[in-house]
Amino acid sequence: MEPTKTSVISKYFADTISLINPILIRHKWTITSDIPVLNKKEALISRTANELRFSFLLLASNGDAQKVSSIPNENKKPYQITSPKGQTFTVTEGNSFFGFVQANQNPDFKVTGSISQLYSDPVADLNNKFHRLLIPVPDVHFSFVDFEHRNFKSDINAGNSELIEVNFKDLHFHLISIKINKKKFWGVDSLQQMEHRKFLLAANTILQAYGFLKGDLHLNEGFTICSDNIEFQGSLNLHYTALSESLLTGYGMITYNPVSALMAYAENSGVSAKDEMEKGGWNKMLAKFSLEHFSKLCDLFYEHEGLSRASVVILQANVSRPEVKAAAYCVAFESICHVIEELFAKKCPPVIEKKMFNKSVKPAIDEVLNKLKLDGVIDEKQFKVLNNKLNDWNRPTNTDTLTAPFKLLNYKLSEEEKKCISNRNNFLHGRMPVDHRKNEKAFLELHYISIMLHRLLYILILKVIGYKGYIKNYPKIHEDITGVKQKDGVLLLI
Repeated sequence: MEPTKTSVISKYFADTISLINPILIRHKWTITSDIPVLNKKEALISRTANELRFSFLLLASNGDAQKVSSIPNENKKPYQITSPKGQTFTVTEGNSFFGFVQANQNPDFKVTGSISQLYSDPVADLNNKFHRLLIPVPDVHFSFVDFEHRNFKSDINAGNSELIEVNFKDLHFHLISIKINKKKFWGVDSLQQMEHRKFLLAANTILQAYGFLKGDLHLNEGFTICSDNIEFQGSLNLHYTALSESLLTGYGMITYNPVSALMAYAENSGVSAKDEMEKGGWNKMLAKFSLEHFSKLCDLFYEHEGLSRASVVILQANVSRPEVKAAAYCVAFESICHVIEELFAKKCPPVIEKKMFNKSVKPAIDEVLNKLKLDGVIDEKQFKVLNNKLNDWNRPTNTDTLTAPFKLLNYKLSEEEKKCISNRNNFLHGRMPVDHRKNEKAFLELHYISIMLHRLLYILILKVIGYKGYIKNYPKIHEDITGVKQKDGVLLLI
């Protein structure tokens, strides 16, 4: 179903919130289990960063503590939990773990545990449904302000209701943001019925694309709602699952409001952010990230798993130590270059034209190797090793391979950028281009190499989707930290 272009979009959240609200609130649940010592116990269940935690006591006075050994470390059979208002959810096998300790050196035992997945109906068919994924966001100011977006109306009292229309592979979605009862959520609505697994893959792709651009990827836990109707009203099914930890790095690359970049630059350099704003005239030059480019990025990540993985590696590297950061960027760099090579179906040319190499160069080297073997200079084993390597002699260098994508995308590398790419081999082979342990200057040089590589990674991917606009220029923002002055501004046009 293709989204309808109307002046007002309405979405329905009353039934969704009614379904997930018991899990959002910390209270006691009643356990129903085949294990007698667990059955009918009241457990206090609360949410942590990316799972549900529960605890309750087994009392020695009623004989329960003596049965603690009957509790398995991992649930082999499903069990149910029921809220004070009677809502029941099922924890399927393998999605819960138990632990127990003796309470305060008395005969009672405290049982603790975790729940990573639960269902409102474990046997419900979640395929061919409309799907909604909601993820709690701790930042109440979370917004799509840097993107082309629309506001929507809700059937409940809600604030900051925004959506980004996303279309790829003949699939249509809304990336949504909404504030309900002082709680902020973001997530994805499908606008067509889909298989459950396919929706989760698509939704994850959309979230990763947004996180890649903004430098922050909110995950931790997800509530997937399945509905027979696009309004998400009436009978709904819930699948709660623990997700990967959020990656909150602050290293976003696109912005509609230059203040954040200018403030960071001003803080590092001591200049006035206001003066830089007026001098640059940024407000007149910046545009919101378009729906077209965002959909293209989602399509690119969905089609090429290597790029999707690379985007996560980049976010993880953003919050890593400098030496780990640079090495991780190099791994992501190589993955991205391979995908671009596949996209353009054009490999980096060899050192010598292939026909010339096979006709004139290779035979001459073969002759030398054979003579060395006949003269006893090298033995049979050495001859085989050298002969096998002969086929690699005409391959392009790693530097040539990693600079070729920029030529394909019509981006002219500066000498500083070329130097950073050349350092890639050092990182991947465990050699630091600088000894960061010796002094602060070397440490800052390593930081400079890292943020240059970071910039190049984004340039590659954004150029692939045809983006022409400004990105945050971290080498400039950090120039008073690294000591390497930059000719370009705080925002770089690519």
